Order: sequence, then structure tokens, then C-alpha cells
Amino acid sequence: MRFSLFPSRNERLLRKSFKRAEIVMGLEHEVGGLSDAALKERFQALRQKAITAQGSAKELDALLPECFAITREVCDRRLGIW
Repeated sequence: MRFSLFPSRNERLLRKSFKRAEIVMGLEHEVGGLSDAALKERFQALRQKAITAQGSAKELDALLPECFAITREVCDRRLGIW
């Protein structure tokens, strides 16, 4: 997608979303090779990290790509969405 030199607010939000999507897709191979039990353990570890972050927006944002990658893999296995 092409963006203008002086992006609108919407274009800036799209850029940020595209960057996150690229990170999530980059984790696809790593997460895809895990067993169901390993996925569950990894998600539990993320949950613990989120609890210890105590509302820090930067720390929680850093956890999002891995959480999305795990969720995407679970949806693929259980629902056949992707």
C-alpha cells in the first residue's frame, strides 16, 4: 500500500497496524511448530507477563504480537480459519 508524504491520521494508524501484522506473520513459523501443550504453556507465560506488567502500556504492547500469533495458530488448528 502506498502512503503519502504527509500522512493523514488514518494512514499513520495503518502504518502502525501493518508493522504489527508483519511481526505477527514473522512469528508464524515459530509458533506453528509448537505442540498444543507448548502453545498453552507459552500463552500462560504471556498471561503471567501481562499480570506483572501492571498496566504499563509499553510492556503490554510488546506482548501483543506474540499473543496474536498464538491466537491465530489456535484458530487455524481448531476452526480452520487461516
